[in-house]
Amino acid sequence: MKDKIWVEKISFRDFLASWINEFYNQQNPDEHFLTLPKISDIMAVSILAFIKSRNFSDFKFIELGAGDGELSEALIKHSRKFSMKISEAYLVEASSSRINRLKRKFHSYDVKFNVSGEIPFLKDDLPTIVIANEFFDSLPFSVVFYSTKQRILKELFILRSSDGELFPLFDQLLPETKDFVEKYYNEEIKLIESVYYSDDIFFFEVCPAFEYVLNKVKNSSILILCDYGYRFFEERRPQGSVNLHWKFSAEKIDFFDLRKLAEIINSSFGKKDISFFVDFFVLEKI
Repeated sequence: MKDKIWVEKISFRDFLASWINEFYNQQNPDEHFLTLPKISDIMAVSILAFIKSRNFSDFKFIELGAGDGELSEALIKHSRKFSMKISEAYLVEASSSRINRLKRKFHSYDVKFNVSGEIPFLKDDLPTIVIANEFFDSLPFSVVFYSTKQRILKELFILRSSDGELFPLFDQLLPETKDFVEKYYNEEIKLIESVYYSDDIFFFEVCPAFEYVLNKVKNSSILILCDYGYRFFEERRPQGSVNLHWKFSAEKIDFFDLRKLAEIINSSFGKKDISFFVDFFVLEKI
């Protein structure tokens, strides 16, 4: 560490954006998403039955994180069995290569498909159903820790040396992270200080992008979220809940040991998928 020349310091959240982009460039994501099994017709039928129960027979839908388009394809196929009309579909995907594949896949469908990297503006001409299956846990997030002894919050950053080596360290919160934590985690920090947790250090993940996404789709008629996560903060453990995925294996990241964390980051960057458990209680607050 002493002999290293550090040329860059970025937040872990910004670092994750480049990690995920590199993963999409190097790998075929469909081979690695352990938490995203192939969408079955049963899921599509269940979603359509739920929509039908709300008396929507003519609607449009937005799928966030559309992947290979399998769920959208199944929704179109089975909608006819429910005598439902899907007038328009919007598929949102971050990967440019996936966007191109989705455009080719749906270009000849009767339903008008719009494929983009941006969440569209929601017009109120028809009921809009927003579906986010394994989407929120793929957004770039920050890792913060709270010390019950010092009563301070710190955020994870990544140092990059002149020879390309990466090393993690914790430092003061960025303004955006600080605002998000103060807005949605005040009661949870009090909980960390209570009898629930005896550890000095408590790690947890925060994702300011939650606000942006939910504000973009707040006028939807129905919002369907499917993700791994926590209904209550009390379900969390002090070591955090960040996981690496590779083929059919998963590895939990330990933030207590920075040297081990550095080894994992340097060996896994762009080669493995990375995700976290979503705090559903925060989504409800937003």
